Amino acid sequence: MRSILPIEVAEIIIDHLHNDPRSLRACTLVSKQWLLTSRFHLIPRLRVQENFVDSFLELLESPHSQFARSARVLEIVNLSTGHNSAWVNRVMPSLVKRFGHVTSFNLSYVKWG
Repeated sequence: MRSILPIEVAEIIIDHLHNDPRSLRACTLVSKQWLLTSRFHLIPRLRVQENFVDSFLELLESPHSQFARSARVLEIVNLSTGHNSAWVNRVMPSLVKRFGHVTSFNLSYVKWG
């Protein structure tokens, strides 16, 4: 089904709804174009605990996974004090490849040693 509104007009309307998650969720059901624009406002921040980074990377590898394009902030959190930071060097290339457009990348509570 083709959208009645040109996508540029729809994007302006969706951008206006940036603080209305319920309406944004409804917009995601209209069309693929509306989904991509709405998701930008619905998923501005991704926060992943260090012990789930490998599962997170597997999810990103899924052929239908597109949420990485929507995130503007990516935060990796290590809340346990028993791990060192060796995993950062291992996962950083994959994260940079998929999240090269984020405006903020944070490593929180990471034990450097």
